[in-house]
Amino acid sequence: MLFVHGFSATGSTDCNGTFGNMISQMRSDGFTGAMVTVGYYSGDTNCAVNLHGYASYGDGDPFTNIGQALSWYIYDTFTRNGTAVDAVGYSMGGIVLRAAVYGASIGAAGYSPPINVGRAVTLGAPHDGAAWYATACVLIGWTQCAAMVSGSSQLNWLNQNGNPQGTAGTSWTVFGSNDDDVVPSGSAIYMSVPAAQKIVFDNVSHTGLFHPDYMDAWAVVNLAGDSLGHGSGAVTSGISSAKCVDDNHSGTSDGTAIQIWDCNGTGAQVWLHDSPGKTTTFSVLGKCMDDTGSGTSNGTKIQLYQCNNTGAQQWTPGPNGSLQMFGKCLDDPSSNITDGTQLQLYTCNGTNAQRWIDN
Repeated sequence: MLFVHGFSATGSTDCNGTFGNMISQMRSDGFTGAMVTVGYYSGDTNCAVNLHGYASYGDGDPFTNIGQALSWYIYDTFTRNGTAVDAVGYSMGGIVLRAAVYGASIGAAGYSPPINVGRAVTLGAPHDGAAWYATACVLIGWTQCAAMVSGSSQLNWLNQNGNPQGTAGTSWTVFGSNDDDVVPSGSAIYMSVPAAQKIVFDNVSHTGLFHPDYMDAWAVVNLAGDSLGHGSGAVTSGISSAKCVDDNHSGTSDGTAIQIWDCNGTGAQVWLHDSPGKTTTFSVLGKCMDDTGSGTSNGTKIQLYQCNNTGAQQWTPGPNGSLQMFGKCLDDPSSNITDGTQLQLYTCNGTNAQRWIDN
Protein backbone atom coordinates (compact mmCIF):
# COMPACT_ATOMS: atom_id res chain seq x y z
CA MET A 1 0.00 0.00 0.00
CA LEU A 2 1.30 3.41 -1.01
CA PHE A 3 0.79 6.70 0.85
CA VAL A 4 1.27 9.92 -1.13
CA HIS A 5 1.47 13.20 0.82
CA GLY A 6 0.10 16.61 -0.08
CA PHE A 7 1.26 20.06 -1.12
CA SER A 8 3.91 21.90 0.90
CA ALA A 9 4.68 25.57 0.48
CA THR A 10 8.18 24.91 1.82
CA GLY A 11 8.99 22.03 -0.52
CA SER A 12 9.46 19.61 2.36
CA THR A 13 7.18 17.07 4.03
CA ASP A 14 7.80 14.60 6.84
CA CYS A 15 6.09 11.43 5.60
CA ASN A 16 6.08 9.86 9.03
CA GLY A 17 4.52 12.97 10.55
CA THR A 18 1.81 12.90 7.89
CA PHE A 19 0.99 9.19 7.80
CA GLY A 20 2.55 7.65 10.92
CA ASN A 21 -0.64 7.55 13.00
CA MET A 22 -2.74 6.33 10.10
CA ILE A 23 -0.36 3.48 9.35
CA SER A 24 -0.21 2.53 13.04
CA GLN A 25 -4.02 2.45 13.23
CA MET A 26 -4.26 0.33 10.09
CA ARG A 27 -1.70 -2.11 11.48
CA SER A 28 -3.76 -2.46 14.64
CA ASP A 29 -6.82 -3.07 12.45
CA GLY A 30 -5.12 -6.07 10.87
CA PHE A 31 -3.27 -4.79 7.79
CA THR A 32 -0.09 -6.81 7.36
CA GLY A 33 1.25 -5.86 3.93
CA ALA A 34 4.06 -3.46 3.09
CA MET A 35 3.20 0.19 3.64
CA VAL A 36 5.29 2.57 1.56
CA THR A 37 5.33 6.33 2.11
CA VAL A 38 6.04 8.20 -1.11
CA GLY A 39 7.75 11.59 -1.23
CA TYR A 40 8.23 13.87 -4.23
CA TYR A 41 9.94 17.01 -2.93
CA SER A 42 13.74 17.12 -2.75
CA GLY A 43 13.50 18.14 0.89
CA ASP A 44 11.11 15.39 1.99
CA THR A 45 12.08 13.40 5.07
CA ASN A 46 11.20 9.97 6.48
CA CYS A 47 9.72 8.79 3.18
CA ALA A 48 10.40 5.25 2.00
CA VAL A 49 10.82 6.35 -1.62
CA ASN A 50 11.28 9.67 -3.44
CA LEU A 51 9.84 10.07 -6.94
CA HIS A 52 12.78 12.15 -8.13
CA GLY A 53 14.42 8.83 -8.88
CA TYR A 54 11.75 7.87 -11.43
CA ALA A 55 11.23 10.90 -13.70
CA SER A 56 12.57 14.39 -14.26
CA TYR A 57 10.47 17.21 -12.80
CA GLY A 58 10.92 20.29 -10.64
CA ASP A 59 9.76 20.55 -7.05
CA GLY A 60 7.42 23.37 -8.07
CA ASP A 61 5.92 21.60 -11.08
CA PRO A 62 2.16 20.86 -11.30
CA PHE A 63 0.66 17.67 -9.91
CA THR A 64 0.44 16.24 -13.43
CA ASN A 65 4.23 16.18 -13.74
CA ILE A 66 4.56 14.48 -10.37
CA GLY A 67 1.85 12.05 -11.47
CA GLN A 68 4.10 11.01 -14.34
CA ALA A 69 6.86 10.09 -11.90
CA LEU A 70 4.42 8.21 -9.67
CA SER A 71 3.14 6.20 -12.62
CA TRP A 72 6.68 5.13 -13.51
CA TYR A 73 7.44 4.20 -9.91
CA ILE A 74 4.32 2.01 -9.71
CA TYR A 75 4.90 0.50 -13.14
CA ASP A 76 8.62 -0.26 -12.72
CA THR A 77 8.39 -1.48 -9.13
CA PHE A 78 5.07 -3.32 -9.10
CA THR A 79 2.97 -3.58 -12.26
CA ARG A 80 5.64 -4.98 -14.56
CA ASN A 81 6.40 -7.58 -11.88
CA GLY A 82 2.78 -8.69 -11.62
CA THR A 83 2.01 -6.98 -8.31
CA ALA A 84 -1.05 -4.84 -7.64
CA VAL A 85 -0.95 -1.93 -5.22
CA ASP A 86 -3.53 -0.04 -3.20
CA ALA A 87 -2.93 3.62 -2.47
CA VAL A 88 -3.86 6.58 -0.28
CA GLY A 89 -3.45 10.15 -1.52
CA TYR A 90 -3.80 13.08 0.86
CA SER A 91 -4.62 16.57 -0.46
CA MET A 92 -2.57 17.18 -3.63
CA GLY A 93 -1.32 13.61 -3.27
CA GLY A 94 -4.83 12.45 -4.16
CA ILE A 95 -4.77 14.13 -7.55
CA VAL A 96 -1.16 13.08 -8.11
CA LEU A 97 -2.40 9.51 -7.65
CA ARG A 98 -5.43 10.02 -9.87
CA ALA A 99 -3.29 11.64 -12.57
CA ALA A 100 -0.90 8.67 -12.46
CA VAL A 101 -3.72 6.18 -13.04
CA TYR A 102 -5.43 8.31 -15.68
CA GLY A 103 -2.35 9.38 -17.62
CA ALA A 104 -1.00 5.84 -17.70
CA SER A 105 -4.36 4.42 -18.80
CA ILE A 106 -4.59 6.66 -21.88
CA GLY A 107 -0.92 6.62 -22.83
CA ALA A 108 -0.48 10.34 -22.16
CA ALA A 109 2.93 11.81 -22.90
CA GLY A 110 5.40 11.33 -20.06
CA TYR A 111 3.37 8.63 -18.30
CA SER A 112 4.20 4.97 -17.94
CA PRO A 113 2.24 2.13 -19.54
CA PRO A 114 -1.03 1.36 -17.66
CA ILE A 115 -0.57 0.55 -13.99
CA ASN A 116 -2.28 -1.88 -11.62
CA VAL A 117 -3.83 0.12 -8.76
CA GLY A 118 -6.61 -1.97 -7.27
CA ARG A 119 -8.09 0.31 -4.61
CA ALA A 120 -7.47 3.98 -4.05
CA VAL A 121 -8.52 6.43 -1.35
CA THR A 122 -8.20 10.21 -1.56
CA LEU A 123 -8.41 12.37 1.56
CA GLY A 124 -9.30 16.04 1.10
CA ALA A 125 -8.02 16.02 -2.49
CA PRO A 126 -8.87 19.05 -4.68
CA HIS A 127 -10.46 17.09 -7.56
CA ASP A 128 -12.34 20.24 -8.59
CA GLY A 129 -10.00 22.79 -7.09
CA ALA A 130 -8.86 24.13 -3.74
CA ALA A 131 -10.57 26.89 -1.74
CA TRP A 132 -11.29 30.27 -3.34
CA TYR A 133 -8.14 31.89 -1.97
CA ALA A 134 -6.00 29.54 -4.07
CA THR A 135 -6.59 31.98 -6.95
CA ALA A 136 -3.84 34.10 -5.41
CA CYS A 137 -1.42 31.46 -6.70
CA VAL A 138 -2.27 32.50 -10.25
CA LEU A 139 -1.53 36.15 -9.50
CA ILE A 140 1.92 35.41 -8.07
CA GLY A 141 2.78 32.75 -10.66
CA TRP A 142 3.04 29.87 -8.20
CA THR A 143 2.68 27.09 -10.77
CA GLN A 144 2.12 24.09 -8.53
CA CYS A 145 -0.51 25.83 -6.43
CA ALA A 146 -2.14 27.47 -9.47
CA ALA A 147 -2.72 24.03 -11.01
CA MET A 148 -5.09 23.32 -8.12
CA VAL A 149 -7.37 26.28 -8.84
CA SER A 150 -10.76 25.20 -10.14
CA GLY A 151 -10.79 25.42 -13.93
CA SER A 152 -7.04 25.08 -14.34
CA SER A 153 -5.89 23.33 -17.50
CA GLN A 154 -4.47 20.49 -15.38
CA LEU A 155 -7.74 19.89 -13.52
CA ASN A 156 -9.73 20.18 -16.74
CA TRP A 157 -7.52 17.46 -18.21
CA LEU A 158 -7.91 15.27 -15.13
CA ASN A 159 -11.68 15.66 -15.06
CA GLN A 160 -12.10 14.32 -18.57
CA ASN A 161 -12.41 10.99 -16.77
CA GLY A 162 -14.12 10.98 -13.39
CA ASN A 163 -13.24 7.37 -12.63
CA PRO A 164 -9.92 6.32 -14.21
CA GLN A 165 -9.08 2.65 -14.07
CA GLY A 166 -5.92 0.63 -13.65
CA THR A 167 -5.16 -2.52 -15.59
CA ALA A 168 -7.38 -4.74 -13.41
CA GLY A 169 -9.89 -2.08 -12.40
CA THR A 170 -9.63 0.56 -9.67
CA SER A 171 -12.15 1.13 -6.87
CA TRP A 172 -11.97 4.76 -5.71
CA THR A 173 -13.29 6.08 -2.40
CA VAL A 174 -13.12 9.84 -1.85
CA PHE A 175 -13.28 11.62 1.50
CA GLY A 176 -14.04 15.23 2.28
CA SER A 177 -15.15 17.30 5.24
CA ASN A 178 -17.50 20.22 5.78
CA ASP A 179 -14.88 21.65 8.15
CA ASP A 180 -12.07 21.51 5.59
CA ASP A 181 -11.12 25.13 4.87
CA VAL A 182 -8.54 24.22 2.26
CA VAL A 183 -10.51 21.89 -0.03
CA PRO A 184 -14.32 22.26 -0.14
CA SER A 185 -16.14 19.00 0.49
CA GLY A 186 -17.79 19.15 -2.94
CA SER A 187 -14.38 19.27 -4.58
CA ALA A 188 -12.99 16.49 -2.39
CA ILE A 189 -15.69 14.07 -3.63
CA TYR A 190 -15.75 15.33 -7.23
CA MET A 191 -15.35 11.96 -8.94
CA SER A 192 -17.78 9.76 -10.86
CA VAL A 193 -17.98 6.99 -8.28
CA PRO A 194 -20.98 5.45 -6.46
CA ALA A 195 -22.52 7.57 -3.74
CA ALA A 196 -21.45 5.05 -1.10
CA GLN A 197 -17.83 5.79 -2.07
CA LYS A 198 -18.22 9.55 -1.54
CA ILE A 199 -17.87 10.19 2.18
CA VAL A 200 -18.16 13.61 3.84
CA PHE A 201 -17.45 14.17 7.52
CA ASP A 202 -17.92 17.03 9.92
CA ASN A 203 -15.25 17.93 12.48
CA VAL A 204 -12.31 16.90 10.30
CA SER A 205 -9.95 19.63 9.20
CA HIS A 206 -7.38 19.72 6.43
CA THR A 207 -4.36 20.55 8.53
CA GLY A 208 -5.42 19.50 12.02
CA LEU A 209 -5.53 23.11 13.22
CA PHE A 210 -9.03 23.09 14.71
CA HIS A 211 -10.05 19.43 14.44
CA PRO A 212 -8.08 16.24 13.74
CA ASP A 213 -6.93 15.96 10.14
CA TYR A 214 -7.96 13.06 7.94
CA MET A 215 -5.03 10.83 8.90
CA ASP A 216 -5.53 11.38 12.63
CA ALA A 217 -9.33 11.00 12.78
CA TRP A 218 -10.16 7.43 13.81
CA ALA A 219 -13.49 7.34 11.93
CA VAL A 220 -11.82 8.42 8.68
CA VAL A 221 -8.99 5.90 9.00
CA ASN A 222 -11.45 3.14 9.87
CA LEU A 223 -13.60 3.77 6.80
CA ALA A 224 -10.56 4.29 4.60
CA GLY A 225 -9.31 0.90 5.78
CA ASP A 226 -12.68 -0.65 5.01
CA SER A 227 -12.47 0.60 1.45
CA LEU A 228 -8.82 -0.40 1.02
CA GLY A 229 -9.18 -4.09 0.42
CA HIS A 230 -11.65 -5.18 3.03
CA GLY A 231 -14.82 -5.20 1.02
CA SER A 232 -18.05 -3.46 0.14
CA GLY A 233 -21.40 -4.69 -1.00
CA ALA A 234 -24.90 -5.73 -0.02
CA VAL A 235 -25.63 -7.90 3.01
CA THR A 236 -28.61 -10.14 2.26
CA SER A 237 -30.95 -12.04 4.54
CA GLY A 238 -30.66 -15.79 5.04
CA ILE A 239 -34.44 -15.94 4.74
CA SER A 240 -34.58 -14.37 1.27
CA SER A 241 -31.74 -13.27 -1.02
CA ALA A 242 -34.09 -10.58 -2.34
CA LYS A 243 -33.99 -8.79 1.03
CA CYS A 244 -31.07 -6.61 2.15
CA VAL A 245 -29.78 -4.87 5.26
CA ASP A 246 -30.74 -1.26 4.55
CA ASP A 247 -30.17 2.23 5.94
CA ASN A 248 -33.68 3.70 6.21
CA HIS A 249 -34.22 6.32 3.47
CA SER A 250 -30.41 6.64 3.06
CA GLY A 251 -30.40 8.56 6.32
CA THR A 252 -27.21 9.87 7.86
CA SER A 253 -28.61 11.06 11.20
CA ASP A 254 -27.62 9.24 14.36
CA GLY A 255 -30.41 6.85 15.31
CA THR A 256 -31.57 6.09 11.76
CA ALA A 257 -33.06 2.60 11.72
CA ILE A 258 -31.17 -0.29 10.13
CA GLN A 259 -33.85 -2.38 8.52
CA ILE A 260 -34.89 -5.09 6.09
CA TRP A 261 -35.74 -3.84 2.59
CA ASP A 262 -35.99 -5.10 -0.96
CA CYS A 263 -32.48 -5.21 -2.45
CA ASN A 264 -32.18 -2.25 -4.82
CA GLY A 265 -28.48 -1.59 -5.36
CA THR A 266 -28.55 1.89 -3.82
CA GLY A 267 -25.85 3.34 -1.60
CA ALA A 268 -28.07 2.69 1.42
CA GLN A 269 -27.29 -1.01 0.98
CA VAL A 270 -23.58 -0.91 0.14
CA TRP A 271 -21.78 -1.73 3.37
CA LEU A 272 -18.05 -1.24 3.83
CA HIS A 273 -16.48 -3.84 6.09
CA ASP A 274 -13.48 -6.05 6.76
CA SER A 275 -12.85 -9.21 4.79
CA PRO A 276 -14.89 -12.30 5.75
CA GLY A 277 -13.98 -14.02 8.99
CA LYS A 278 -12.78 -10.92 10.86
CA THR A 279 -14.37 -8.78 13.54
CA THR A 280 -15.41 -5.63 11.74
CA THR A 281 -17.53 -2.53 11.60
CA PHE A 282 -20.23 -2.23 8.95
CA SER A 283 -20.48 1.29 7.62
CA VAL A 284 -22.67 2.99 5.04
CA LEU A 285 -22.76 6.63 3.91
CA GLY A 286 -20.01 7.48 6.39
CA LYS A 287 -21.60 6.07 9.57
CA CYS A 288 -21.68 2.70 11.32
CA MET A 289 -24.18 -0.06 12.11
CA ASP A 290 -24.59 0.29 15.87
CA ASP A 291 -26.18 -1.52 18.82
CA THR A 292 -28.28 1.19 20.50
CA GLY A 293 -26.81 2.18 23.84
CA SER A 294 -24.49 -0.84 23.82
CA GLY A 295 -27.55 -2.79 24.91
CA THR A 296 -27.40 -6.52 25.59
CA SER A 297 -31.12 -7.17 26.12
CA ASN A 298 -33.11 -9.11 23.54
CA GLY A 299 -34.85 -6.66 21.24
CA THR A 300 -32.19 -3.91 21.43
CA LYS A 301 -32.62 -1.96 18.19
CA ILE A 302 -29.88 -1.69 15.57
CA GLN A 303 -29.28 1.82 14.29
CA LEU A 304 -26.93 4.00 12.27
CA TYR A 305 -24.54 6.03 14.39
CA GLN A 306 -21.33 8.00 14.16
CA CYS A 307 -18.40 5.58 13.99
CA ASN A 308 -16.69 5.56 17.38
CA ASN A 309 -14.62 2.35 17.69
CA THR A 310 -16.71 1.05 20.61
CA GLY A 311 -17.84 -2.53 21.14
CA ALA A 312 -21.32 -1.50 20.07
CA GLN A 313 -20.04 -1.35 16.48
CA GLN A 314 -17.78 -4.40 16.41
CA TRP A 315 -19.44 -7.40 14.75
CA THR A 316 -17.85 -10.85 14.94
CA PRO A 317 -18.69 -13.56 12.39
CA GLY A 318 -20.22 -16.63 14.05
CA PRO A 319 -21.62 -20.02 13.02
CA ASN A 320 -24.21 -20.29 10.23
CA GLY A 321 -23.49 -16.82 8.85
CA SER A 322 -24.36 -15.01 12.08
CA LEU A 323 -22.99 -11.64 13.15
CA GLN A 324 -22.40 -11.50 16.90
CA MET A 325 -21.90 -8.81 19.52
CA PHE A 326 -21.91 -9.01 23.32
CA GLY A 327 -22.70 -12.73 23.03
CA LYS A 328 -25.87 -12.16 20.99
CA CYS A 329 -26.73 -12.06 17.29
CA LEU A 330 -27.94 -9.63 14.65
CA ASP A 331 -31.53 -10.71 14.19
CA ASP A 332 -34.53 -10.14 11.94
CA PRO A 333 -37.43 -10.03 14.46
CA SER A 334 -39.76 -13.00 14.09
CA SER A 335 -38.21 -13.72 10.68
CA ASN A 336 -40.25 -10.81 9.34
CA ILE A 337 -39.02 -9.72 5.92
CA THR A 338 -41.59 -6.98 5.46
CA ASP A 339 -39.91 -3.81 4.20
CA GLY A 340 -39.11 -1.51 7.10
CA THR A 341 -38.62 -4.19 9.78
CA GLN A 342 -35.87 -2.83 12.06
CA LEU A 343 -33.12 -5.28 12.98
CA GLN A 344 -32.35 -6.13 16.58
CA LEU A 345 -29.93 -7.89 18.89
CA TYR A 346 -31.22 -11.28 20.10
CA THR A 347 -30.08 -14.55 21.66
CA CYS A 348 -28.26 -16.60 19.01
CA ASN A 349 -30.46 -19.45 17.82
CA GLY A 350 -29.04 -20.65 14.48
CA THR A 351 -32.11 -19.71 12.45
CA ASN A 352 -32.09 -18.04 9.05
CA ALA A 353 -33.34 -14.88 10.76
CA GLN A 354 -29.76 -14.56 12.01
CA ARG A 355 -27.97 -15.66 8.87
CA TRP A 356 -26.43 -12.88 6.77
CA ILE A 357 -24.73 -13.26 3.41
CA ASP A 358 -21.97 -10.84 2.47
CA ASN A 359 -22.21 -10.17 -1.27
